[in-house]
Amino acid sequence: SENNLPFLIHLSTQVISSLQSQENVDNAIEMVNRLLPAAHIALALTLENSKSHLAVTSNQQQKNQNDLKNWQIHLDEWPAFRQSLMENAPIELTPDGIGARQLRLWYEEMGMDPQGSLLIEPMYAEKTAVGLLLLGAKANEKAWTEGNKATAAALAAYFGQVIHNSNAFNHAADQIAVTASPVSD
Repeated sequence: SENNLPFLIHLSTQVISSLQSQENVDNAIEMVNRLLPAAHIALALTLENSKSHLAVTSNQQQKNQNDLKNWQIHLDEWPAFRQSLMENAPIELTPDGIGARQLRLWYEEMGMDPQGSLLIEPMYAEKTAVGLLLLGAKANEKAWTEGNKATAAALAAYFGQVIHNSNAFNHAADQIAVTASPVSD
């Protein structure tokens, strides 16, 4: 609604306020946390130097720290993640249906008790995979609503472009730094 527009623009501005990918990811997680009823949120980004791994940042805090949880996963161990990324299509793993085993293993990986379904939304920019938006539903939610799925898809598209832009800027800045010659007196 019109009343939510300033709030949404403010959240969007926070996500794009940095040219550093990790800050974009942290702000994206906060945006999702404010807009969707997720028990847990993670962004899993492709790595330039490894097509078989994803760098995951989650809103689940590390033990004895206030930092977000960061780690890497191998795509061969997560077939649904690989499929979503390869096909550029969302997948929902449910506790008592499709992907129940992978869902159970994901909650173990997260160090959490089993919760509700997991929505896997691919993040793309310029026809290139950037990563995945992973949304865990609350324990009493067996599946995501169509409205929340549509919101998640829009957020994933937005985050994909933001992260792609940050990566492109940083890559260009690195190239400039490498080619710049020192000025002599």
